[in-house]
Amino acid sequence: MNRSKFQFSLALAGAIVTAPACDHVALNSGGAATAAATVTASAGAGVGGSAGVGGAGGAKTCAWDSPFGEPQDIAELANIQAEQTKITLLPDERTAYIETRDATNSKGTIFEAHRDSVGKPFGAATLVDLGGAGTGHGNYGPSVAANDLTLYFFTDRTGNDDIFVASRKSNVVVFEPPAAVAAINSPCNDADPYLSQDGSEVWFESDRAPGSSCDRWHLYRSRRLQGGGWDAPSAVVEVSDPNYADLFPVLAVDLLTVYFASNRPPSTLGSIDVWAAHRESAKDGFAKPVPVPGKLNGPGSDMPGWISDDGCRLYLYRSYPNQPRRTYVATR
Repeated sequence: MNRSKFQFSLALAGAIVTAPACDHVALNSGGAATAAATVTASAGAGVGGSAGVGGAGGAKTCAWDSPFGEPQDIAELANIQAEQTKITLLPDERTAYIETRDATNSKGTIFEAHRDSVGKPFGAATLVDLGGAGTGHGNYGPSVAANDLTLYFFTDRTGNDDIFVASRKSNVVVFEPPAAVAAINSPCNDADPYLSQDGSEVWFESDRAPGSSCDRWHLYRSRRLQGGGWDAPSAVVEVSDPNYADLFPVLAVDLLTVYFASNRPPSTLGSIDVWAAHRESAKDGFAKPVPVPGKLNGPGSDMPGWISDDGCRLYLYRSYPNQPRRTYVATR
């Protein structure tokens, strides 16, 4: 089931909560969610000046389990199209890549926006040409490398949701035509890539689980090979719950914390909430995930997109009933 083609409805407390035009996530009948969607990346810049975000690059760091305040709408990005979903940034938080939809909830389109400094509003966004125009297919879930020269995303142009990559020689020229990442993609659907800032890992969600009939979404990870390319992806079993959907992975710069969206109980406030799992070193497995504390999660669906280097700002998008999908930033 292609995530890029569906709304989602989630089983919650015995009832079905349906979020209209809720991105590309469809809930599996067994309670697992199917999310087709945007992607986020390891480097992205640009957060809404209207959110009043603190400066990037300072000495302050925030503990992975400290609470977030109420997410603030990145209002100026609403001028791109009717709805904004997955957002990713460069490390300086001055450039953002955003997946958008028009009022008809048509195929995803990726835009790029810049601003002078953190705390200032973004300027006018420009389309990122990744091909596929006029084919009836879309581009979703951008994840950009820290040097702004490589962009991972996913697309439904092959019939499934597959992860593609586009590169360029300079950030003042357009990206060259993208290609599928064959080492990562499966016969099922693969979506929402997140490239670690050091480029050593790419995380994503896939419904390839054995016996799932391409309908159970879980988190996977692939590591960079010494000579380039990616090794065979493996499921992050200590993080994923086999009975529920785990989506939209976001990896901290030190590789020790992963944020993701899930509809697992018991503490689901809305349809999908943001969860986090932590480990003490990159050689360890992750501890049991917990809901992110504070005011990050609300009564609808909350999906993470990118985390600042200091761990103090999480960029996300919200999909709530009877509201357009919008991008937000939460600070702690």
